[in-house]
Amino acid sequence: MDAATAQRLAEILGEDAPMTGNPVDVTLAGVKPQIMTAATETLLNADGVDGVAVVVGSSALAQPDVAVGAIRAGAARSDKPIIAYVSPHAPHILRALNLQGIPAFTAPETCALAFRVAQQPAAAVVRADPAPLPALPADLPQGTLNEAASARLFAAAGLHGAAHRVVADAAEAQQAAQELGGPVVLKLLSDTIAHKSDVGGVRLSLDAATIGPALEEMAAGIARQGLPAPQGYLVQKMLQGGVEVILGARRDPQLGAFVLLGAGGTLAELADDSTMRLLPLSRADAESMVAELRLSRLLQGYRGGALHDVPALVESILAMAGLAEALGDRLEEAEINPLFVLPEGHGVAAADGLVVLASPGA
Repeated sequence: MDAATAQRLAEILGEDAPMTGNPVDVTLAGVKPQIMTAATETLLNADGVDGVAVVVGSSALAQPDVAVGAIRAGAARSDKPIIAYVSPHAPHILRALNLQGIPAFTAPETCALAFRVAQQPAAAVVRADPAPLPALPADLPQGTLNEAASARLFAAAGLHGAAHRVVADAAEAQQAAQELGGPVVLKLLSDTIAHKSDVGGVRLSLDAATIGPALEEMAAGIARQGLPAPQGYLVQKMLQGGVEVILGARRDPQLGAFVLLGAGGTLAELADDSTMRLLPLSRADAESMVAELRLSRLLQGYRGGALHDVPALVESILAMAGLAEALGDRLEEAEINPLFVLPEGHGVAAADGLVVLASPGA
C-alpha cells in the first residue's frame, strides 16, 4: 500500500498508524455505511490497486446494505473491478447481491479468477471451438467417489494413472504386488475419507513381502480411530522420477466450471504456484497455464535438468476441461494430486485422484 493511501485509510478508520496491510480490516468501523464507502473508494483510487473485493463477513451479514452501498458507490466512480466476497456461508445474501447486479462469490479462488478475467483484454477471453467431449458412464453415482471409482472416471476422459489393482485383504494385496512388480503403494478405498494420509491410509515403498502386514496394520489403525471400514484397498505401482502437479476442475455457482493447475504433491498448499481458467478451454489456454507456473522452469529442464513431457501435460489439461464439460452440472470437484509429468516422451500419470458429483438435476 502506498504511503498516501495508507494514511488516508488510517484517517477514515480512526487509526493512529497508517493502514499498510492487505486486507484492510474495517471489522468494527466498517459497519457504518459512510466509512465502508470511503474506505472502498480510497482503495479504488490508489494507483497500486487493480481491483477491490469487499468482504461481507460475520459483522456485515446482518447489514448487507453496507457492503452494497460501498460497492455501488465505488463502481460509479471507478472503472476498476469491484466484487463482494461473502463469508461465512450465507446463500440468501449471495443471491440478493447477485440480483442487484453485484458480482458476489463464496470462495477466494473464485474471487481471484473473477479478477483475472476482468483484467484480460476482451480478445484474450475468446475461446476456440471445444474438442469432442468424452463419453461417460450413464450410471454415475453421486457424492464422493473413492479413488478406484475416480480413476475409472478419469480414464474415461483420457486421464490415465499408474497401474493398480483393487483388493479386499492381505492375500489379494500380496498377489497384486507380485503382479505389478517393483515398489508399490497401498491405499485404503473410502468414499467418506478424502484425506487418506491424515488417518494412516497410505503406505509407500512396499513389496510382496511387506504389503500383507501393512494392510493388516492399516485396517487396525482405521478401526482404532472409529472410522468407517474401508470399501477395499488399492495396490498401485509406485511412480518416481517426475515433476508433481495438481490438476483439477470445479464448478462455481456463479462463474461455472473452471480448471486449476499448480504445483502438486506436498507442495500444493505451500508453494503458492497455481493458475486457473474458466471453461471452455483452448489449447492456447492450456499452454499458457503451464507457462505461467514458476514450476514450468523445472518442466523445461531447469539448470541442466531433464526435460519433461509438457505436450502430454497440455493434453491432460484439455482432458480435464473436457471431463468438466461432459459432467456439466454434476461436477462439484475433480482433482488429481499429484499428476506426475514424466521425462520427455513418457507422458503423464495420475497417482491420486478424487471426484465429487452432485445428484442429477441438483
